[in-house]
Amino acid sequence: MRAASLVLTLGTGVATQLAAAAAGADIIDAAIDSMSGLTSQPSMGAIVNALAGTELDTGVDPQQLLLLSNYWWVMGRKSWTGCCC
Repeated sequence: MRAASLVLTLGTGVATQLAAAAAGADIIDAAIDSMSGLTSQPSMGAIVNALAGTELDTGVDPQQLLLLSNYWWVMGRKSWTGCCC
């Protein structure tokens, strides 16, 4: 099994993960949208939407993913008050 796990801060993480999937990686590392970016993993929502309708479609429902992302956005803001976030 091939896997890709990268933490990129230049905004190229999604493109890198998509290239890894296209090259045959079975697993790629991503973070839910509300917790992605900066020094975290690339956006899972961007990856799911980019692959939707292709032979690499993840089967993840983007609307359900958005609900989870919104939940964690609210929970994170409650927990991270005073943080740089």
